[in-house]
Amino acid sequence: MASGTYTPTGIVHHTSVDFTLRHVSEAVHLVQGDVSLPVIAVDMYADGQAYAVPSSATVNFRLNKKDGTYIYNPALGVNSARTTAYIEVTEQTCAAAGEFSPEIEVVNGSDVAGSSKFKMIVEPNAIQEGMIESSSEGHALIEYASESRKWAEGKDLDGNDVPSSAEQYHNNAKYWANEANVTVSVGTTTTASDPTTPAEVTNSGTNKDVVLNFVIPRGLQGPQGIQGIQGVQGEKGDAFAIQKVYSSIAEMNADYSGTDVAVGQFVMIDTGSVEDPDTGKLYVKGLQAYEFIVDLSGAQGIQGPQGIQGVQGERGETGNGIASVTKTGTVVLVDTYTITFTDGTTTTFNVQNGRGIATVEKTGSSGLADAYTITFTDGTTQNYVVNNGNGIASVTQTGGSHIAGQYDTYTITYTDGTTSTFQVYNGANGEGSGDMEKRIYDTNDDGVVDNAEQLEGHGASYFATASDLATHEADTSHITAAERTLWNGYGNKLYSLPKFTASLLSSGWTDQSGYYTQTVNVTGMTADITPAISLVTAAGVKDDDLWEAFGHLYRVESAAGTLTFWADEEPTEDISLMGFMIKEAT
Repeated sequence: MASGTYTPTGIVHHTSVDFTLRHVSEAVHLVQGDVSLPVIAVDMYADGQAYAVPSSATVNFRLNKKDGTYIYNPALGVNSARTTAYIEVTEQTCAAAGEFSPEIEVVNGSDVAGSSKFKMIVEPNAIQEGMIESSSEGHALIEYASESRKWAEGKDLDGNDVPSSAEQYHNNAKYWANEANVTVSVGTTTTASDPTTPAEVTNSGTNKDVVLNFVIPRGLQGPQGIQGIQGVQGEKGDAFAIQKVYSSIAEMNADYSGTDVAVGQFVMIDTGSVEDPDTGKLYVKGLQAYEFIVDLSGAQGIQGPQGIQGVQGERGETGNGIASVTKTGTVVLVDTYTITFTDGTTTTFNVQNGRGIATVEKTGSSGLADAYTITFTDGTTQNYVVNNGNGIASVTQTGGSHIAGQYDTYTITYTDGTTSTFQVYNGANGEGSGDMEKRIYDTNDDGVVDNAEQLEGHGASYFATASDLATHEADTSHITAAERTLWNGYGNKLYSLPKFTASLLSSGWTDQSGYYTQTVNVTGMTADITPAISLVTAAGVKDDDLWEAFGHLYRVESAAGTLTFWADEEPTEDISLMGFMIKEAT
């Protein structure tokens, strides 16, 4: 018969075999006199890969002992994957002490395969008195003989018809009987009168001279007879009930011999975890073991009968309700509310509100750009910049070479990307030096250099305005051609350019051994431009120290993009200057 599934419950010794390779496996250590409690778990491989025994195959344990006796027993069974065989340690297995090399046999029909051997060491028992005598043991031979007997009659052990190849099983039994030098003969054959009596084979001889006695179930059922009269109705059967719940299948099997579950009653497995696949499995207690019925995991149970109505309980105390909910505080965006219950107790909870704007403040300016900071109600801030109007982004020289008597062209680029141009006339460099004290150049103390108010010795009122010139040019009745030429010469002789600014720092002077110099950058300045310079002071403020510092300046020289100032003493004040670029027209 094919080897069934078996779950070991005793002491398990592990080793392995291979049906293709011959390798040294882990040794199994036993003690002389061990019986039944130890179980040998043999992992089976073929060419190094796990080998699953066919479902129709039988697994046997073969061992030749040193005294000439042998062990040839069927395995207790295999694991669910059929890759591990469980071998019972019988009293003959450990009857003799020493080192042995047993093997595993797989029989599938007429096909037989033997495995590599594994090492089994049986240690001598400390007490030798009463030790069982070593002899042969061939339970597998008895099974083969029983099976071959039935198959020779055209039936298997369950009474089913079998093919003519039953002779192969008979031959297998004879083969192993001859191999072990065992004689097998048939004793008595009895047909059981009770059709429920199972088939039975017993050995009335010895392990070496086997005499098999057979008890055979009653024959096949005959044709159906006529229907009999209806019998008396039997008593009502018990309702479905689960007699006991086990925490594992192993616990259930170990408790089979217990008396709290009768044959035919149901038990269930509950491991305590709904993720465990064994939870919800339903078993019924059979004649020899628990038999699996169904997995009830997730299935709805059978509805039980309705219970009787219980007695009415006493009236409970009045419940506690909510009397009021009141807002009792606010911190930034968090509002606190208090719940007052009808029994006078209270509890609080908070509500987080959305973020709002608390303030918007101007925090700085740079040119035409103003910086603002938004402060939100949650305390966070955000900055942004507002650009005002159209300012000057840059002034760049785009023509000319700062040559005296010629014009340089400059391009103004505004902050909105538009541009405009203007020209600067480069005048000749001045010669000599003079007294640059204020008492000389500003005799009336009005903050403007005296000569800056004059043009060739004439004040502004001396010259005509632009509209006067337009009218004068159109009216020639009272001016001669020579006078017009002379007058127009004044207009073409000088060309005034936009003003510039410069700052002389008190820390920027260089000692030149007797005088001091400082050079500053001035956009658009060329060597042929004559700068007209004045001091810049705060409106309505007369700063004597600043004027004194300005009075030490006695010379200025223009160059490409720079002005260099000379001072007879090192000024101790920062001097802010404003000037005009002037050069003679060509």
